[in-house]
Amino acid sequence: MRTARRPRRNPAGVVEQLGDSVTRIRPGDHVLISFDSCGWCVCCLSGAPAHCAEFEARNVTGRRTDGSTGAVASEGTDIANRWFGQLSFAEYSIATQRNLVIVDRDLPP
Repeated sequence: MRTARRPRRNPAGVVEQLGDSVTRIRPGDHVLISFDSCGWCVCCLSGAPAHCAEFEARNVTGRRTDGSTGAVASEGTDIANRWFGQLSFAEYSIATQRNLVIVDRDLPP
């Protein structure tokens, strides 16, 4: 997804591409990126994803839930780059559909 021109902690953007398993987001959707959640724990299933059983692992470690990262420094060390389930201080972002909130297309990205 292409994010707004200026980096910010709570990013917004327009979806450009989707993964194969994405079902509720479409290319062209205007979205805000929020925190990530598992989607299947008791809290997530009861509509309280902010209390997700995996909240810490998904949002404050900078890593995927399996401990891996999606970036490597030039010397080969892992870079923790997945804060709040996404990384948005760039022209493009990668996020899960659970942490995208669709907003009105008339709003600026």
